[in-house]
Amino acid sequence: MKKSLLLVFVAVLMAAGIWSTPYIAVYQIRQAAEAGDSKSISEKVNFPILKENLKIKFMASMNQHMEDLKDNPFSGFAQMMMLPLVNSMVDAYISPSGLALMLDGIKPNKEMGSTSAKLEKSNPPNDDLAINYSYVSLNTFKITVNNKKSPSDIFTFVLNRDGILRWQLVDIDIPSLDKRQ
Repeated sequence: MKKSLLLVFVAVLMAAGIWSTPYIAVYQIRQAAEAGDSKSISEKVNFPILKENLKIKFMASMNQHMEDLKDNPFSGFAQMMMLPLVNSMVDAYISPSGLALMLDGIKPNKEMGSTSAKLEKSNPPNDDLAINYSYVSLNTFKITVNNKKSPSDIFTFVLNRDGILRWQLVDIDIPSLDKRQ
């Protein structure tokens, strides 16, 4: 009886530990991003997949805006400039400071992405944030971050399981991509 009770207790403890791993991963990503620790972030973020997902989203958003310019004679030039612009936008978003800003519900830009002093000033107190955590499936975890100072800007971070205990950030839904950047 004691052995079976001990086995049940150990199984419940292991299940709770495995269930909590995405929460721990989110905490570690936030801490590494705020500290600017690129090495720790690279372990928790799948950069090739994340960058590709963001490029697709930015390109789709910009293509929507290009529809407005289809009669403009400079629309061809604008389309040629779109890829370098998208690459620079993705670089601004996918940096330690950019991730830290988004985890605080703030849209990064090129000026904010380079200095940690601006990052420290821009971090809102935790009571300004509404953060929701949820499992989408057994292998997908979603975090929704909303800064109460800008309630229309809701960031959604998607993590995928990598093995049993590891999670990696693979996608971010950035608010108002349909608006001009």
